[in-house]
Amino acid sequence: TVAILDGNKLPAAFGHGTMVAGIIRAVAPTSRIMPLKAFRADGTSNLSDIIRAIYYAVDHGASVINMSFSLAEPSPALEDAIRYATDRNVVCVSSSGNLGKKTTVYPAALKYVIGVGSVGPTDKRSVFSNWGENCARTSAPGEAVITTYPGNNYAGVWGTSFSTAFVSGGVALMNQISTRLRYDKVKDALNHGKKISQGMGDARLDLEEALETYWKTQH
Repeated sequence: TVAILDGNKLPAAFGHGTMVAGIIRAVAPTSRIMPLKAFRADGTSNLSDIIRAIYYAVDHGASVINMSFSLAEPSPALEDAIRYATDRNVVCVSSSGNLGKKTTVYPAALKYVIGVGSVGPTDKRSVFSNWGENCARTSAPGEAVITTYPGNNYAGVWGTSFSTAFVSGGVALMNQISTRLRYDKVKDALNHGKKISQGMGDARLDLEEALETYWKTQH
């Protein structure tokens, strides 16, 4: 998922979070990042660590929770954590996964989570992107995206993880319009984008259209 610059040694912590955070900050430059490490450097994690991170983020002032990961099986405890966040006006955004098929993954498929698929530069669904109503409620660019990389470098990245970061950045901008985010209004605003019909919601992310729509709901 990342093109390493020639001669650079991989850092001990691969840098997935750094790459995601770089995209969020590119979309919403004044946003503040709460970096919670729930995964090990090899990409594995315990569900309990993910759930604990969600509760921690909500209790410590997060407005948007970016979840650039996918799980094959549902979890009542994870669903409870998402409900806890939503009840406190925290918007959760998650990637649809990179298996390239119509499927159901979590937390993207959970109620009140905005699942995100990937499109390429011509707004066609990326070959690696999962899709389907139970998985992706919207989409955003996820191919050859340039973002920050450990060691004061930049890298090109591919994946729904990075599409998710674009949407999270957009929601962070909505939070600057109104600090009381609501899932239904955010979802409606995201539907006002470039109209595509590829099993990934009603529209591809269009920041200008989404923000204008969200602003109108607040005024």
